[in-house]
Amino acid sequence: MVGGTFDIIALIEAPDLHSIHHLCNEIESFQGISALNTTVVLHQPINR
Repeated sequence: MVGGTFDIIALIEAPDLHSIHHLCNEIESFQGISALNTTVVLHQPINR
């Protein structure tokens, strides 16, 4: 369930930023998508 200004949150993984850019362009071309906001996670904490 998503609240606030976002309708969908998606997690994508790609081998490089060029691939992410290409994937975002594809997503933006979907019917019904009016805007796309992206965030790149550079580090994820390790749970110990």
